[in-house]
Amino acid sequence: MATLKELATRCNVSKMTVIRTIDSLGLRGEHVVKKGERGMLDIDDYAASLIADTLMKRAEPQPAKAEEAQPAAAADAAPRESETAEVYRSWIEDSRRAYEERIEGLKEQLVAKDAQIAQLTSLLEAQNASIEKERDEAREASAALRDALVRANSATETLGRIKSATLRQRLFGFRGLLPSGE
Repeated sequence: MATLKELATRCNVSKMTVIRTIDSLGLRGEHVVKKGERGMLDIDDYAASLIADTLMKRAEPQPAKAEEAQPAAAADAAPRESETAEVYRSWIEDSRRAYEERIEGLKEQLVAKDAQIAQLTSLLEAQNASIEKERDEAREASAALRDALVRANSATETLGRIKSATLRQRLFGFRGLLPSGE
């Protein structure tokens, strides 16, 4: 169900024109009824369709007027298309500039990150070299400590043999008590 105002708006005519069309088509009573205290007209779908068709046929332009309107419409359309194209070109150019700025910013970030990576890599290599040097020194110190321990054990063993030597061995020499070459 449509109202008088809705139908007038849809057909782009006044409410009075819609009322005259309703009366000329004889739709009052069965398809168009008054509703409420203010007497608002309630129009069913059949009547709304019939009224809209009638009003639209009256509003159709005459062929001569249509031919005159076409060049004018084409002339109006060309500037609008040009304006629209210019708006799009402007938008595309702005977008391109924004993307180029973003790309430049990302390139600068990439250069900074590359420099940071190079710095961290050289720092890591220096630390690895330092660790390797400390490892070599620790190995050498361990080997020296092991050699000193072996000599200390050998000296302790020799000292133990000397202390456990008999009196005779002590008087006549320590042959066999000392390791050969000493």
